[in-house]
Amino acid sequence: MTPSEQSDLNILPVLESDIDTLVALARAIWYRHYPDIISVEQIEYMLGQRYHPDLIRAQLASGRACRVEPPSTRPRSTPAGPSTAAPI
Repeated sequence: MTPSEQSDLNILPVLESDIDTLVALARAIWYRHYPDIISVEQIEYMLGQRYHPDLIRAQLASGRACRVEPPSTRPRSTPAGPSTAAPI
């Protein structure tokens, strides 16, 4: 990703409706990239430590959960502005 592409990213709060997708995406990414590096047991441990739905809900409640939205998914009528979401 080039610096100009990075500046077009939009950081948005995670919504309750995003949790299942976030968990599924994390699982797919971890199982795609880590099995040759760490054990399946370690992958499951890490997923549970970082992507358990209850932990994500706790982050939502604290206002600490956010997601990056690439410019291609942003409606054209919505200008990219500064984010008020806190990083996780």
